[in-house]
Amino acid sequence: MKLSEALALNRTGIRHVVESHRATLMHVAAIQEELQRLLGVSVDGLTPNALLEAFRSQVLAEALPMWARHCAPAFLPDESASERHLPQTCDRYLTKHLH
Repeated sequence: MKLSEALALNRTGIRHVVESHRATLMHVAAIQEELQRLLGVSVDGLTPNALLEAFRSQVLAEALPMWARHCAPAFLPDESASERHLPQTCDRYLTKHLH
């Protein structure tokens, strides 16, 4: 199954996992582990500063719709933005870098 398909099928479950944890490094590890079980693929849980600088701004710009509702609702201009799928460029990057 493609990552984009796994994300689409499990969007509600992903939100539940993320919303049930806080934002400490230990919680990021717990989120990563739960998402791996849910999606059946390796997931890298990273904080923004852990991303390669060359990709950081693009990944953060594309990732915003997935975490904005829980972590920073003020960044979401409208409800429809939170329902978008992960953009293809981010999907390709994640697929290439998942082990």
